[in-house]
Amino acid sequence: MVVLKASNEQCKGCGGNLRFDPKTQNLVCEKCGRRVTFAKTKIIAKRKISDIGKNQDKYKEWIAKNKLIECASCGARIILNNLEYSATCPYCGRSSVSLSSNLPGIDPDVVIPFAFDKEEAVKKFKEKVSKKFYVPRAFKKKNNSGNVAGIYIPSFIFEAKSYSSYEGLLLRQESYTSNGKTYTRTVVFPIAGTKNLHHEDIMIEASSKVDQKQLSEILPYSNKECYDFKEDYIRGYVVEHYSTQPTECYHQAKDIMDKNIRRSILSDYSYSGVQTLNIRTTYRDEKFLYRVSPIYKFEYKYKNKAYQTIMNGQTGKLGGGLPKSKIKIAFTIIIPILIVLAIVLLINFLG
Repeated sequence: MVVLKASNEQCKGCGGNLRFDPKTQNLVCEKCGRRVTFAKTKIIAKRKISDIGKNQDKYKEWIAKNKLIECASCGARIILNNLEYSATCPYCGRSSVSLSSNLPGIDPDVVIPFAFDKEEAVKKFKEKVSKKFYVPRAFKKKNNSGNVAGIYIPSFIFEAKSYSSYEGLLLRQESYTSNGKTYTRTVVFPIAGTKNLHHEDIMIEASSKVDQKQLSEILPYSNKECYDFKEDYIRGYVVEHYSTQPTECYHQAKDIMDKNIRRSILSDYSYSGVQTLNIRTTYRDEKFLYRVSPIYKFEYKYKNKAYQTIMNGQTGKLGGGLPKSKIKIAFTIIIPILIVLAIVLLINFLG
C-alpha cells in the first residue's frame, strides 16, 4: 500500500503552509488564514484500457515532488513532503518509517475533493452514532470519535460497451387443471437473442486498507463534483496510491459487467429457475479513470477493543465497524420468537 502526500506550498504573505480548505474549496494559509484560489476544471479525458502502463514520465514527475517512505509497523508505503518527513503513518499512527525507492505506476486522473473538514467530520460522526440503534448506550454517551485522519483512497472507474449473444434453457412454473383439481408443473423453455449494454461508473477500490465491502457501505460518490486532479486538492491530506494494479481492477470490473449482462438478459423473461445459459460477449470502447475519493478514518477503543470506521468525505455517510450491543441484538432475535410462540399458544387456547 502506498500513500501520497502533496508537497507543501508556502503563503506569499507570511511563508506559512497552504492547505486545502473543504469549506471554501480553495487554499488557506495555516499561519495567517490568507485564502488563495486556484483554477478548477471538470473537463475529464478518460484513458483507453490499452494505455495502462504508458506515459511513465508524468508519473515520475508526480512522484519526484515527494518522498516515498515505508512504515515498518504496518507495511504502508507513504509519500510525504520534505517538511513532514517525521509524520506518522495515517493508517497505524506510528512514526517508524524509513526511506524507500520509487515505484512504477500511473498518476491520478481525477479527484473528488473533501466537502467538509475534520472538525465537521467529528460532529457528523457523533450525530450519526447517536441514532444507531444497535450501538451500546454507554458508547453513545462517551461518543469518542478517537483518532481521525482524512485520506484520499484510490479507485479505478471503468466503462465499456458490450455486445452479447446468448442461448439457454429456463424453468417456469405453470398451473393446470385435471379432473377438477389444480396442479403445478415445471416447464423448460428455450431462450436466445442478443443484448447491447453500455456499462458506466464501475468503481473498483484499489486500497490495501479499505475493501470493496467497506467502500460499498459509504457509496455513492457524486461525480458532479469530480475534477481533473491537481495537487492543490490534497494539500493537508494524504493520498493512498493503489495497491491493486489497474489491470487486475479491470478484471474485477469485467466480472461485474458480466454479471450485469446476465442479470439484464434474465430480466427480459418470466422464469423460476435457470437450467443453462450460455453468453458470448465482446467488449469495445473500454476506458478508465484513476480517481482518488475522500474518506475520514476513525480509530477508537471501546472496552479495550479496537474499532475502525470510515466516513464518505463528500456526503458524510458513515460505514460499519461500530460497536454493537449484544443485549439489543439478542432482544431483536428473541422478541419475534416470543411473539410467534404467544400467537401459537393463543390459537391453541382458543381452539
